[in-house]
Amino acid sequence: MTPQQIDHENQIIEAFVDDHQAKYEKGAIEHAPGFLGEVPADQLLDMGIEEVLDQASYLYTLKPKLTALLKFKDKVTKAVTNCSQNDMHSQIYIELLDALEEIK
Repeated sequence: MTPQQIDHENQIIEAFVDDHQAKYEKGAIEHAPGFLGEVPADQLLDMGIEEVLDQASYLYTLKPKLTALLKFKDKVTKAVTNCSQNDMHSQIYIELLDALEEIK
């Protein structure tokens, strides 16, 4: 792997470990005094399915927001590219307002 890939991998691993530790500890407190390893398999399966369904809802909700942000970027890029120096500010302002309407 390249040094850039190794750095990226390490950033992901570090973020995952930090996030997982915090999430696990929060869950342990919320579900005390239970131990996740003692939860029956069928219940773990149901809990896992619930989590997958939640993740799908989050991703489908996030997708149009990210699409709107990409459109925003394209509109700003187009506005800057197509404007003369004197007209650039007013045109950018109009394009920014239009794009912001799409971002909730």
